Amino acid sequence: PLGSGGGGRKFFSRLSSQLPLAALVFALAGGAAAQESPPLEQALRGKDPEALARAALEEGNPPRGAIVYHQPQLACARCHEGEAAEVPVGPDLAKPAERLGGAYYVESILHPSKIIRKGFEAAVVLLKDGTVVTGLPVQDGPDELLIREAPSGQRRVAIRKEDILRREAAGQSIMPEGLGNQLGNEQ
Repeated sequence: PLGSGGGGRKFFSRLSSQLPLAALVFALAGGAAAQESPPLEQALRGKDPEALARAALEEGNPPRGAIVYHQPQLACARCHEGEAAEVPVGPDLAKPAERLGGAYYVESILHPSKIIRKGFEAAVVLLKDGTVVTGLPVQDGPDELLIREAPSGQRRVAIRKEDILRREAAGQSIMPEGLGNQLGNEQ
């Protein structure tokens, strides 16, 4: 986190070395101003992702982005960094698996389910008692499946394999749609 002996500074130093990603996160650091119709995310979806990424590179504000990234209601840090010994429920944004263009990160925020990175595919599990559990499988043992439940990824659910009626891919990201609407503008 930001205030833990420089850990936040190290994180954002690593993040800023990934310019397209860092600029996007920082550039989308809007205030809490009320939105007029249409919502911000809808307006941004109508724009060219490459142009938004270029604007992010040119106008991004790293300190403001760090504040937004760590806001609890957005859950960016909680999901992408994880808690203490937990596996993150989203990819590490400071260490992308490959160099991806800025447009990829714009689209990932505006359309979270468009491309789901390998290892972060959610599952829907139907139990014999009719219960449905949706989340990220974090352990798949011979007798038990452990899922971090969506959308928050906070609750862990241990499911005995013998209780599973059906398991399938969710087909959508556990990152919720509409996070862009919680930003005040597209700075």
